[in-house]
Amino acid sequence: MAQERSISEEVEKTLAALDGIAPAELPPFFYTRLSGRLEQGIAKAEKGWSVLLQLSVAACFLLLALNGWSIWQMDAGENIGAQSAPAGVEEFAEEYGLDVSTTYQLN
Repeated sequence: MAQERSISEEVEKTLAALDGIAPAELPPFFYTRLSGRLEQGIAKAEKGWSVLLQLSVAACFLLLALNGWSIWQMDAGENIGAQSAPAGVEEFAEEYGLDVSTTYQLN
């Protein structure tokens, strides 16, 4: 019981001490300036994301165009190669001395 009373007395003393404290005062137009700064920050962030998005879309289109050009070049190269016969495996082996000699006779 005595302990509960001492706790309640301490709480009352603490609350009485807080009654004497004056509330914090803000400078005039604080909220107006704060909201203005927040809006500026949001506008800068949106502009940054917008630029990043534009650059990424441009890079994607550039890669797609480069990919299309390379496929077109591959198709053009196949048409040129079709006119001349490719070297056979035998010709390649002769050129580089890769003839295989076996000890077995083929019948």
